[in-house]
Amino acid sequence: IDRGEEILSCVQKVCEMEQIFLGSVTALAACDHVVIGLYSVTEQKFLPTALDGEMEMTGLTGTIAALDGKPQLHFHASF
Repeated sequence: IDRGEEILSCVQKVCEMEQIFLGSVTALAACDHVVIGLYSVTEQKFLPTALDGEMEMTGLTGTIAALDGKPQLHFHASF
């Protein structure tokens, strides 16, 4: 993943190209723009929050599973 590229879309693209439907992901990274989502149980949707500025992603963990014949990503990150 090159600087400026979105992590989720890059991993999704690799999974689709390589037909990966089951797996786990861990990573560390330096970031300058992230959009995180906090799930609102009341509204039953993710509420996005953008963060800008130099920061370190101290942990990324997640899973890859099949959903409707496509790879489905589920990640959690800490900064």
